[in-house]
Amino acid sequence: MKTERPDTLEQTIINALLIGDDPTLFILRQQYKGASVKGRKFTGCGFFTHFDVPVVPHTEAMNFVINDVALDVEDIENGASAMLFVRNGVIDFLEIATHTEDWPKDAKLVNICYFKRKLHDSFDELVASDKRYLEVTRRAWIK
Repeated sequence: MKTERPDTLEQTIINALLIGDDPTLFILRQQYKGASVKGRKFTGCGFFTHFDVPVVPHTEAMNFVINDVALDVEDIENGASAMLFVRNGVIDFLEIATHTEDWPKDAKLVNICYFKRKLHDSFDELVASDKRYLEVTRRAWIK
């Protein structure tokens, strides 16, 4: 059976999702090195990429999502988001989704940045930032 690696777009996005000095991210980077694509499903507004990961160390947190990456994609006016799902301590799938539009056939990534929470009196707003606020993102992993 032929093993398929993630494509260039997926690799770029996953590298952004896994960047940072954190033991959980270190383990996930090790998992990703040996990962292959099990399947892809296009949804119209994005896609899912499911991974097959060989036996590797598992993360301490078993089920969580890394979801602080914002995508600027050519021909998508309102942006897109990337989410990496970890199940049972192992990378399971990547979800890419636009906020309001269809995913372009030949998507061209213009920029990747991170979401930052901007606190207001009555609500929180997510704004783009070149800096990753890993301490905020990490809170979703630790229970």
